[in-house]
Amino acid sequence: MTIDGLSKEALRLAPKARADLARELVSSLDELGDAQVDKLWLEEAVRRDAELDSGSAGSSRVEEVIARGRARERLRPRAMSEDVRYCAICFVTPCTSAKNALEATVS
Repeated sequence: MTIDGLSKEALRLAPKARADLARELVSSLDELGDAQVDKLWLEEAVRRDAELDSGSAGSSRVEEVIARGRARERLRPRAMSEDVRYCAICFVTPCTSAKNALEATVS
């Protein structure tokens, strides 16, 4: 199965199942060494560069990206934006590192 096919199948899962899968995939990266992680990021950068060159992907100015993020934040229900259970990086819940960092700043 291709990555695209696997991704389409994963997106058909219920939200909780997708979150569980995301958590498992993210935690599996912790098992990689620094050299492996660097190699994967380099491969990803080369892939993204090829997409830009081929025109199959576009780019956005940083100001536009920030504006879209701020607009999404304004559209979120207030209770959700105050909920620290979601990691700002992986959006997996519960993310104890995000919760612990917030508790450390509040204390």
